[in-house]
Amino acid sequence: MSMSVSMIYLIVVIIGIVLAAFAYIKNRDSAGKIFLSFTLLEIVIMAIIGVINGVLGTPNAMLGRLFMTFSGSYGFLAFAAICGGFYISGPLCGYIIRKPGAATIAETMNGVAQVLSGNPNGVMVLGAGFLQGFMSDLGFAFYGYKRWTLSVLALSGALAPLLPANPGSLFLRRR
Repeated sequence: MSMSVSMIYLIVVIIGIVLAAFAYIKNRDSAGKIFLSFTLLEIVIMAIIGVINGVLGTPNAMLGRLFMTFSGSYGFLAFAAICGGFYISGPLCGYIIRKPGAATIAETMNGVAQVLSGNPNGVMVLGAGFLQGFMSDLGFAFYGYKRWTLSVLALSGALAPLLPANPGSLFLRRR
């Protein structure tokens, strides 16, 4: 039995929504609020980290394209060596701000900055940025936004590239 890619995405999104709802309900403050609001300082921190990493991500993407083009079969390995820079803003903002949604907002701002700075992957980067942030938030939500250890941060960083990697490989495949 083979599952389609859209069915896998749907299952991951449902699991993410359930985990995020669990984290929101578990983290209610004394006033009974479920959604935590961001202060102006937190929004500025998310914007700065997201935009700086987005602007730095564009030359990183161009260098990755160069590696993939001229390095033959080793191009993927060369690109993988520099690939971590794409996924840093979500876990970093999630760890600094420690509120649900911070990683998603920061990675989405990262995607906007990459599109505006001329990323060769085009508008597809917006969706990839959102998915990276969503998966990074999923790593924090798995622990209910209560634990902030290195292993939780590593889980958040490891989950960030899972969903965005698949659409790129589907769209860039030769038919």
